[in-house]
Amino acid sequence: MIEIAKRGRPASRSAEAKAKQSATQKRQRATIRGWLPSSLPAWLTQSSYRELILPRLSAVTVTTLAHALNVSEPYAAKLRKGQHVPHPMHWQALAELVGVSAERSP
Repeated sequence: MIEIAKRGRPASRSAEAKAKQSATQKRQRATIRGWLPSSLPAWLTQSSYRELILPRLSAVTVTTLAHALNVSEPYAAKLRKGQHVPHPMHWQALAELVGVSAERSP
């Protein structure tokens, strides 16, 4: 395992890896800039995210979560554990993923 780590760390710092990370970050920033807060339903607030959606994320696999949001699996794992609150542009997709809608909200 140590040998694998010794090979992986330098690979993650290569010019190619840095270029890929940069491209991903640029794509994510462009997506956030293009997102309209008005597209979020009125009932879907940070409070409803924490109370209705977050508790149900434990039933969703990290892989499914990562694919649904187009994010990395480590980031998806943090979302699932509640270690990070996703950008509001992801709340609607997460609500749909766990079966929460306006009809089922308080």
